[in-house]
Amino acid sequence: HTAEGVVIMKPVINWNKCDGCGRCVENCPVHVLGLRELSQNDYNELSWFGKLKSKRKGLKRADIVNDGECIGCRTCQENCHERALKLA
Repeated sequence: HTAEGVVIMKPVINWNKCDGCGRCVENCPVHVLGLRELSQNDYNELSWFGKLKSKRKGLKRADIVNDGECIGCRTCQENCHERALKLA
């Protein structure tokens, strides 16, 4: 993504890997991420592994709440122990 020659990054979250720990949310300096409860439709779209993880860890997942503010610092990615976040 580019705007006026500047590369704009935004987080991409794999909900099958995310366990909702909130480390990415807590460490984002510009509050791009938040935690939210997955809807039934979201749950239905998870892989069997994602569904199993939900049974064990709960239905909260990281979600993008303000992607226009992302500064591309990769702090979210660096703090994700599940490797569920990438910047694209």
